[in-house]
Amino acid sequence: MAPLCLSVYQDETQPLPSYDEILICTPETTAEEVELILRRALLSGSRHEKIYSLLNADKLNHEVSRKLESIFYKLSKTQDNSARENYRLIICYDSQANHSYVATAFDNYKRTLPENPNRNQEIKQYLKSQLKMASGAGNGFGKLHQFQRFPQRTKLVFSEHAGMGKSLYVKSLINASMKELKEEGFTHKTIRLSESQLRPEHIIQQFQLYEDKPTDTVPRIFHFDVPPVVSVSFVCTVLFFYWIFKCSI
Repeated sequence: MAPLCLSVYQDETQPLPSYDEILICTPETTAEEVELILRRALLSGSRHEKIYSLLNADKLNHEVSRKLESIFYKLSKTQDNSARENYRLIICYDSQANHSYVATAFDNYKRTLPENPNRNQEIKQYLKSQLKMASGAGNGFGKLHQFQRFPQRTKLVFSEHAGMGKSLYVKSLINASMKELKEEGFTHKTIRLSESQLRPEHIIQQFQLYEDKPTDTVPRIFHFDVPPVVSVSFVCTVLFFYWIFKCSI
């Protein structure tokens, strides 16, 4: 679902989508969150040429799904003809959820996208380009990494199973950074995630403690410690939220 959503924004000349453009829906998503993104998309004078998306809309609970339908049609009817035709709103849901409330409510707007066997590879290249660090970026980590080998701002260490050395790798990297980047003010933070922390505000609160000025280039490592019991879909949501949204703000 994430590659499909990102393909809508795939443009080398434009930044990655920002936090206000995409709502990642879960059973805990509130009607207020749904209404907020609909107002951004549908009310005249509030769009700013952006594309607004509801991702995994089939995961909304029944009450919020009904609110989504009613708010959409209410806001649509309050706009003039020009505003009705020019809004950019995409509702994404699993093809296997054709009988969900959202799929049924918006059936008249349904569009089936053509299969693209190369989509994942194209999105991979797109993200590599978007997350590429400027060659002259002075963030301190150039002392530890060869820029030509690791040109991206984001580096992900993962394995299929627990106990494969991920935490040991991070520990070694932190120790090396503390030694080599002491003068640059290096700091690090370990954030332990559980599925109860899916709400964006839980993640944001962790980062607000380390919020920098736009001109600051303090080298910093954030270590997300994810236990094996956490589902893959949750991890993907967290990665999407942080590395796509935060790198575009």
